[in-house]
Amino acid sequence: MLQILIDQKCVNNNGSLHHIYKSIVKHLGSKVLDVRQEAMRTFISIMKAIPNKEFLELSIQFLTSNNWRIREEILNLIIINTLNKIDSDFDYEGVIKAISKLVNDDNAKVRFVSRESLAILANKGDRETVLDL
Repeated sequence: MLQILIDQKCVNNNGSLHHIYKSIVKHLGSKVLDVRQEAMRTFISIMKAIPNKEFLELSIQFLTSNNWRIREEILNLIIINTLNKIDSDFDYEGVIKAISKLVNDDNAKVRFVSRESLAILANKGDRETVLDL
């Protein structure tokens, strides 16, 4: 159902995509693996359907979540997005700054994935920006 709405561009009206995104993010923090996997599949569908800039803007706001699983999975989504459809039409520096705050996270998995994200962004984009931050 969500994919049909995305394909028809129905979810981009009046910020409704933000509400849908926010609802699905909660499922990334689930202790049930199947629930997290289904949420990731849904996010990947959203990622394919909307502009890179919009997806990253929606995603980085959840990097401050209290739930480490949500932070980890959002970083994974940023990695997937970067590897599949990076373009210059987004706030590269803002994304780097948001991710760099997680390099010293309390959770080891989040620390690892944040460093991996920065490495991929540096490789795909502007290395100097990453190194300067």
